[in-house]
Amino acid sequence: MLLVGISAIVAGALSMAIGEYVSVSAQKDAEEAVEAAEVTNPFHAALSSCLSFIFGAAIPFTAALIFNNIISVVLAVIIALLITTSLSTYIGNVKSLKPFIRNLTAGIIALGVGVLINTLFGV
Repeated sequence: MLLVGISAIVAGALSMAIGEYVSVSAQKDAEEAVEAAEVTNPFHAALSSCLSFIFGAAIPFTAALIFNNIISVVLAVIIALLITTSLSTYIGNVKSLKPFIRNLTAGIIALGVGVLINTLFGV
């Protein structure tokens, strides 16, 4: 149980760090794309992030419950990343693939680190 906790802490910390990177990068992209008055307010950004996390986590969580194997969970995470990244770029009216690729890559890196930790410690 201790290793599960450590793995969750590391994965959560990476997720937060990657989230901050993506957030700051997205803000920079948004400021370049629209005037400052049109940038989303922090409450809306926080709510969107919260709901995206819940939705995105529900997909691999459900896969874990149904299939109970790592390959299904990894595929489910990638599907969730594709869905949430597509939705965020669509809702944000982003015309560039740069944020889409950045979010997908960051998520896959975080996933890989989590799988590596779980594999190394046999969790």
